[in-house]
Amino acid sequence: HIPNLKDFIESSLLLLKEDGVITVEVPHLLNLIKKKQFDTIYDEHYFYFSLTSLRNIFNYYGLEIFDVEELKTHGGSLRVFFKRKSFNKNKITKKINIVLNKERKNKLNLFSSYSNFRKKIDLIKKDSNNFLLKQKHKGKKIVAFGAAHKASTFLNYCKINESLISHVIDDTKIKIGKFMPVSRIPIVSAKFILKYKPDFVVILVWNLKNEVIKKLNRIAFKKMGDMNWQNHCGINTSPIITAVQFKIPLLVWGETEWDIAGMYQPDDYVEFSARARHEHAIRGFEWQDFINDPVDKLT
Repeated sequence: HIPNLKDFIESSLLLLKEDGVITVEVPHLLNLIKKKQFDTIYDEHYFYFSLTSLRNIFNYYGLEIFDVEELKTHGGSLRVFFKRKSFNKNKITKKINIVLNKERKNKLNLFSSYSNFRKKIDLIKKDSNNFLLKQKHKGKKIVAFGAAHKASTFLNYCKINESLISHVIDDTKIKIGKFMPVSRIPIVSAKFILKYKPDFVVILVWNLKNEVIKKLNRIAFKKMGDMNWQNHCGINTSPIITAVQFKIPLLVWGETEWDIAGMYQPDDYVEFSARARHEHAIRGFEWQDFINDPVDKLT
């Protein structure tokens, strides 16, 4: 989001003490290329950095990397720590070479890596359109979730419009009632799902996938008495709804049938622990969430 790197770095140097530290956090170019995150390329992002490029840029201004952290933010980011070259008390960690070696292994320094990237995203465009067209020919109703910048990039690059995805769901008030740029797909609130009852919800904000799934699960649970487990197997939860409605104490403990959610072998008879549900990020909430649960806006 910073168009002038020279001004940014020189200004930072004016403020930096001799023993001071500059911390920079950026999406990692390695993940953009490796995971084909082309929808993160849009007008507000002026540069896309690897650790190699950051090292070279800051080195020019007399700064040196002494540590780096790999984060999950925005599909994979780097938090990089710089110091003045003249200050030698910060220990240089081994993590720097680990990340640099990853970048070399994935050939980020070669032009061919980027030309191949284009071929891969063209295939995503083709596959996405084929899937949506196939479902529309079957009479399926399709909506998307998330009216973000990356959503516009994806929709417009793939040339997807209202003929394939009828609406985009988003609860940001300023966006509701407007349209996605270029594709002209109308933006509506989550309440629309209850009325429209789509067959598919395409999650465009994939970096918030778990939060979106939890939100959709809560809507489905409260309105339809159905919990979306793995593969939407639809476990019947009407006893829980009844218990909540009439304030009847109820303890829910695991599962007794085999392979109900398609996660385990028939002979496992595994209890679905809170840890397992959290790791799969599917159920979205626990029974404790319904104790003194405030009235949901969707109710």
